[in-house]
Amino acid sequence: MKLQLPEGYEMNNQNLINWINEKLEEGNTFFLLMSGNTGSGKSYLMQAILNSMNCKSTGGIPFTPQIIDCVELANDYVTAIRTSISDDICACENKFDSRYVFIDDLGREPKTQGANDLFLRLLYRLHSSIKIGKTCVCVITTNMGADEITNRYDPAIMSRLYEVFHFHEMKPKDFRKLKMDIGKY
Repeated sequence: MKLQLPEGYEMNNQNLINWINEKLEEGNTFFLLMSGNTGSGKSYLMQAILNSMNCKSTGGIPFTPQIIDCVELANDYVTAIRTSISDDICACENKFDSRYVFIDDLGREPKTQGANDLFLRLLYRLHSSIKIGKTCVCVITTNMGADEITNRYDPAIMSRLYEVFHFHEMKPKDFRKLKMDIGKY
């Protein structure tokens, strides 16, 4: 099982792609946090990982990924809090309790105390889930660097993320612009 990527994508992130392909081939657990500028291919690579894992199972457990859009989750949570619907609050908080977790655009959620508290709790919950072996694959994309994550959420959560995640800063090229430039010629 290997990633299927467009021509030119690999040259910017070859080491990371080799690492991911190795993990996918081995069927091992892996935890990846990709940071980088808008358009650097973080969400695209996350989708390629999802596609390569599709229909696979680990130890007889079917592949049912939990795909989390941070802006959407924060909005759902704020709405649930405002309306005091406890089932909806629990549903938001349980999103990180999954075997396969894919989190897109960490840090794009609104900068409100409620959203920050939610994501801080969820990141701690995710760390615990990884440590006990419940979560076996997690990919997070963000435009924030480590210092920004620390300042936005909490220094202790950053330390915990360093403990379990492979961090990769995507090359600064805007992949969407590169595709557009190639199409001009």
